[in-house]
Amino acid sequence: VIDVATGLHAGAAVLAALFRREREGVGSRLTLSLWDCALDLLINQAQNALVGGSNPGRMGTAHPNLVPYRAFQAADGDVAIAVGSDAQWAKLVAALEVTLPEGAEWATNPGRVTDRERVEACVAQAVAHLTRAEVESRLIGVPCAPVNHILEAMDDAQAKATGARIETEGVPHVASPHRFHV
Repeated sequence: VIDVATGLHAGAAVLAALFRREREGVGSRLTLSLWDCALDLLINQAQNALVGGSNPGRMGTAHPNLVPYRAFQAADGDVAIAVGSDAQWAKLVAALEVTLPEGAEWATNPGRVTDRERVEACVAQAVAHLTRAEVESRLIGVPCAPVNHILEAMDDAQAKATGARIETEGVPHVASPHRFHV
């Protein structure tokens, strides 16, 4: 992952350098390390550690600052749910008919972060009996998506529509995500 991320950063940096040369007439020398790009991928956890002064514990797919924001087990596989605002939380509660415990102060994200374990348990319970497609169809306005296995992703309608999967001389492979149109 780090080598791929470093390549992506390199591409963006080269474009920025070319833009600067075009605007200011000044060239640039690019220095880019795998280490720095690895740290960049830790942005949420690293920033929390730097500000809070302690290392985070393992969180799986969960976001350190937003709750609920992780993968949950649906009836037919995992589904990622990414509640990024209190309004999205209210939509989730209504759409999934989440039963809130007496006295729970979950209307705002700080309350949900403080009580992460119970919030996630309630969402997990609401999702467990639904298929991934049912969760996705109910959560209109709440970021969510099925967590696909690789072959599911490569066979997905979106992958087919965008041409993400192609064949060369009978060998299937992932196409470049760059599509240039004249």
